[in-house]
Amino acid sequence: MSTNNFSAIFSLISLFFTFVPLISAVGSPINIWPKPRSFIWTTPQAIPLSPSFTITSPPHPYLTPAINRYIRQIQAANYSPLLAPAINFTTALPLQTLTITVSDLTATLSHGVNESYTLSIPSNKNSATLTAATPWGAMRGLESFSQLVWGNPARVAVGLVISDWPIFEHRGILLDTSRNYYGVEDLLRLIGAMSANKLNVFHWHITDSHSFPLVLKSEPELAGKGSYGSDMQYSTEDVKRIVQFGLEHGVRVIPEIDMPGHTGSWADAYPEIVTCANMFWLPGTWEDRLAAEPGTGHLNPLIPKTYDVVKNVFTEITTLFPDTFFHGGADEIIPGCWKADPTIQKYLANNGTLSQVLEIFINSTYPYILSHNRTAVYWEDVILDGEIKVNPLILPPETTIMQTWNGGPNNTKRLVSAGYRTIVSSADYYYLDCGHGDFTGNNSIYDQPPGTEQGNGGSWCGPFKTWQLIYNYDITYGLTETEAKLVLGGEVALWSEQADPNVLDSRVWPRASAMAEVLWSGNRDEAGRKRAGEATDRLSEWIHRMASRGVKSEPIQPLWCIRNPGIFILLFHTFVPLISAVGSPINIWPKPRSFIWTTLQAIPFSPSFTITSPPHPYLTPAINRYLRQIQTANYSPLLAPAINFTTSLPLQTLSITISDLTATLSHGVNESYTLTIPSDKNSATLTAATPWGAMRGLESFSQLVWGNPARVAAGLVISDWPIFEHRGILLDTSRNYFGVEDLLRLIGTMSANKLNVFHWHITDSHSFPLVLKSEPELAGKGSYGSDMQYSTEDVKQIVQFGLEHGVRVIPEVDVPGHTGSWANAYPEIVTCANMFWNPATGEGPLAAEPGTGHLNPLIPKTYDVVKNVFTELTALFPDTLFHGGADEVIPGCWKADPTIQKYLANNGTLSQVLEIFINSTHPYILSLNRTAVYWEDVILDGQIKVNPSILSPETTIMQTWNGGPNNTKRLVSAGYRTIVSSADYYYLDCGHGDFTGNNSIYNQPPGTEQGNGGSWCGPKKTWQLIYNYDITYGLTETEAKLVLGGEVALWSEQADSNVLDSRIWPRSSAMAEVMWSGNRDEAGRKRGGEATDRLNEWINRMVSRGVKPEPIQPLWCIRNPGMCNTAKTA
Repeated sequence: MSTNNFSAIFSLISLFFTFVPLISAVGSPINIWPKPRSFIWTTPQAIPLSPSFTITSPPHPYLTPAINRYIRQIQAANYSPLLAPAINFTTALPLQTLTITVSDLTATLSHGVNESYTLSIPSNKNSATLTAATPWGAMRGLESFSQLVWGNPARVAVGLVISDWPIFEHRGILLDTSRNYYGVEDLLRLIGAMSANKLNVFHWHITDSHSFPLVLKSEPELAGKGSYGSDMQYSTEDVKRIVQFGLEHGVRVIPEIDMPGHTGSWADAYPEIVTCANMFWLPGTWEDRLAAEPGTGHLNPLIPKTYDVVKNVFTEITTLFPDTFFHGGADEIIPGCWKADPTIQKYLANNGTLSQVLEIFINSTYPYILSHNRTAVYWEDVILDGEIKVNPLILPPETTIMQTWNGGPNNTKRLVSAGYRTIVSSADYYYLDCGHGDFTGNNSIYDQPPGTEQGNGGSWCGPFKTWQLIYNYDITYGLTETEAKLVLGGEVALWSEQADPNVLDSRVWPRASAMAEVLWSGNRDEAGRKRAGEATDRLSEWIHRMASRGVKSEPIQPLWCIRNPGIFILLFHTFVPLISAVGSPINIWPKPRSFIWTTLQAIPFSPSFTITSPPHPYLTPAINRYLRQIQTANYSPLLAPAINFTTSLPLQTLSITISDLTATLSHGVNESYTLTIPSDKNSATLTAATPWGAMRGLESFSQLVWGNPARVAAGLVISDWPIFEHRGILLDTSRNYFGVEDLLRLIGTMSANKLNVFHWHITDSHSFPLVLKSEPELAGKGSYGSDMQYSTEDVKQIVQFGLEHGVRVIPEVDVPGHTGSWANAYPEIVTCANMFWNPATGEGPLAAEPGTGHLNPLIPKTYDVVKNVFTELTALFPDTLFHGGADEVIPGCWKADPTIQKYLANNGTLSQVLEIFINSTHPYILSLNRTAVYWEDVILDGQIKVNPSILSPETTIMQTWNGGPNNTKRLVSAGYRTIVSSADYYYLDCGHGDFTGNNSIYNQPPGTEQGNGGSWCGPKKTWQLIYNYDITYGLTETEAKLVLGGEVALWSEQADSNVLDSRIWPRSSAMAEVMWSGNRDEAGRKRGGEATDRLNEWINRMVSRGVKPEPIQPLWCIRNPGMCNTAKTA
């Protein structure tokens, strides 16, 4: 893979702050995040940490709990670094005590509090000292100390002195808990991780138009009617707990009650004070909109009752939150919403303006905020909006802080030049929700012909804001020294249209860590150079340490990079009419081909319900699994199905009949089934051609059951079969390792989505995790370690699990390229192994990305090893398909080898070298009774490829990943059966930026076009893009028949177990439905819009089964079907 141009930023802090020289990560064997301002460690050493280690400090209500927490953490962590620190370790003088001295124990946690500290750990004493100006500085020092401890038994770095303090006083995270709800434990985990990153402000955007989750004693109906439910509310006790937790972690909690816009949720309690509430947000053109996004409603400033409610809210909020800042919102006042109200229409008819309406509101509420001894914080819109804004004179800079989110450095400049203290949250750099597509339900941008420019992938603020972009951003760019002093700091923001607790950690971390370091100690080294490159290895280590503390960050690189620091630097099928989601109160995903349910009914589900079937080694375990699942699920739909329920005739039995019990799970096996559930009988029937079709029918049946006590849809007949026979997911387990339980969960969820192929890309240049008895050294020396290997028993378990779930497991051992990991065992058969991948001189790159090494086809020993590997793989994996890779053979790598150089000097070509390899291995694959699958490169590559005549279409399948529909056309027109994995549509890793450590595209002046955000295949491939893609686009009917199906692919440069579920689901669900029953309704129209509500329900059901997909919309949209579309449907 390669990288494209992008941009990123941060440059003038060095003009306004003096940086104390830091020891670089290269020179320091252990690191602290964020990097301290001064870290003097001339002779790196370590000594034991005494088992009876203690911390002494004067008592303090918040520091004392922090000390106790750090003692527990240090004693229990046994932290194991990714790379063992190269430090001189002596067993003498174990560290016994850390003594803390605090100058001012009375200092409160508020803006501007002194957070400086000095930590001294001598090498010749058994005690260390931590001196701090305030308890909050002591907490920062404790965190630094904790990061200097590692190992089991524990050891601590010594002979060092750290003097440290932040550049910016305001370093925060905004989390929106209105659009989707987060539990108290989620917020506490967030605050705890913030403290570890030395962030000090949790900006809690509590309410919005979508929900009002905060219970207020003075206004109980606001949450009572405006929240998503009693289980999605924050009580007074919850708030006290969160605030107290923040104090014990040195994190201020600043509440935001956004108004007068974004207040639709208030209308459930007070409809008379809210304009345009619960109306469709986009009744015509963009100029006619009633809101910036679905979820309408503004407070009416002309109604006196408005201020009674607002003041009650203000008063109680100030009693709940002790911080001196109060965020009043005031963003995105939409003209259409206020113009829809008769009282405001009358005001405007009398020559009033909407800006005057806003001024009435601010003049009535702003003094009230000040009367509660609070400093008011507003979004920049209140004075900078192009249509509705107030005169800045009514908001004096002395008592007002502005927060900027639009216009990048330009708006920061406008605010500070007007004298306002400013918090920077530029959407161009600091919005963590960007780059995940659009959440509206029927956006036509996703239904374009293949090859159409994808732009930002439907995300208004795309592309994805990478950690490098955030790290390089300078929030004082373009300001004078005087103006820069008015910048208080910054906040990254996570708006929750497409985020919830399942993805909270990976959306926030480690990108918020990048901002944390920049705001604490800057992004430049002592010479003034940007240090994002050297920060990469340190950040990977910090991610690892956060994971050891229970925080599930997204990875930024393969583990291989960490272990090698600096090396990186129209479908032609007949569609059976379907009942639409609008007509069906309960749905099955993927949508069946034929679903006849004329009288919507449900009957009870008998507690003694049974499933009868002929015995079968794989179907029987599946039946037992579904029985357990159905009996224990008590599934609660997001929207209660509007179905006529009768308590008579509970369903007692499901009888399964199978035509061919001997059918094996292989390509082309019949997966059809018919499910009949009468409403007047106590038994249902499932008939299937094979056991594998029966499994598909069981999944559909399970999705028709819900409630507690359980009930089942009745009076229906489903006849169902897939369009495509090959429906899969590729997972790369070489770049980063995934445990066996992760793979089993993936396969189980694939089965639920009626996907039937797990393409296991087991090995690559980065690691060889598969233990082979015939070649034990490949994993023994080529894996990341014995705890990151797959044993023979692991493989057997995975294959068996796949069979019991109707999922084939197809192995891929990618050869001859992507084989650097083989070199650890057999250096003599691998060219250019472990070399820097992109040298400045020579024959060009040695690999498509960091991680070099190709097998040498001219060395006989190569084939001894390869044939051993192939032979054992076919014994382990029973499937008749064998994937041989053969992609991305890079000229520079082979040209680096003397034997190949000699061959080329004798008029040989690199394509002939590849042909030697294929001619030596392809027949061997066939001799093992396997059909060979190769990546398209083997015959389509622009530089190195074989003559297609040596790969007969009768015994060869091609998999396409490049060139979109064009390459599919090239392959099928040559007669090859083809699997489609177009990177333009099906690569799930795209859109997360670049993982190399020092890419200059992230160090561009603010305002530079961000392109694909550094991701070579960006933007992110949204579920809508995947759903609307037609893998037979542009093919003749004959050609289309050669398309076996498709696979989405997750390459794991920036994915690991922490993000597996959310990267794959629900986007793979989108492909699953298209591959099974298509993406068009009975009239031939794309049905991506109506699929939205169904997919939300399916996400909810997957969650109930222990899967953690990413959300696609706020819960408000789910509760208000159709209101989040881009155009109102009839």
